[in-house]
Amino acid sequence: PENDFDPERDLDAIAPIMSQPFLLIVKPDSEIKDLKGYVQYAKAHPRKLSYASVGPNTAPHLIGQFLMKETGAQLLHVPYKGGGAQALAVMSGEVGSGYLTAAFVKPYIDGNTVRAIAIISDKRSPLFPDVPTTVEAGYPSLAPVGSTWFGLYGPKGLPQEVRAKLAAATDTVYRNGVIPEQIRKWGGEPISGGAPSLEKMMGDGIKQLKSLLISADGKS
Repeated sequence: PENDFDPERDLDAIAPIMSQPFLLIVKPDSEIKDLKGYVQYAKAHPRKLSYASVGPNTAPHLIGQFLMKETGAQLLHVPYKGGGAQALAVMSGEVGSGYLTAAFVKPYIDGNTVRAIAIISDKRSPLFPDVPTTVEAGYPSLAPVGSTWFGLYGPKGLPQEVRAKLAAATDTVYRNGVIPEQIRKWGGEPISGGAPSLEKMMGDGIKQLKSLLISADGKS
């Protein structure tokens, strides 16, 4: 079919750009204080603890699915139409929790309108030094699926000289230091490694998603 898009088949990797972790958030006055407590509550009260996402099969939805698969917890997924709506739902108590990226959630955490109980990563963020990682909480398998990443791609068959020029330009921008510094201010991490690294990231991500067997309507 015309819309049968396969990123591995239809795109040429040029250069990785950055990754950014997600944080698991709750209301500031939530009785849940950490990720272990979150999992324990979800196990003791199946599908009573809800989590918000920005839609079926988006990164926040899939992180919740991975958490359920890895821990045996039973959560209720509630999709919203954007990060703002997702944050407001957590703030108001309409849902019990949510997953938002570091840059997006920082103003809410700074304003004490939400509280982060875990960062889905294997290392703490300088933006949130007091927020423990999922590895520290005892769930190391969650870390690889807890970030969103960005890379530079071109259409399949892009001339090699064009790919090389774009890769070199990306490297020049990174060596300048301004862009990596800004990425870190957003809570992200610049990524290097060239096209092979980017291809591996995509391949690993696709394998992880396939392992969940998410249906077209977002149910697991």
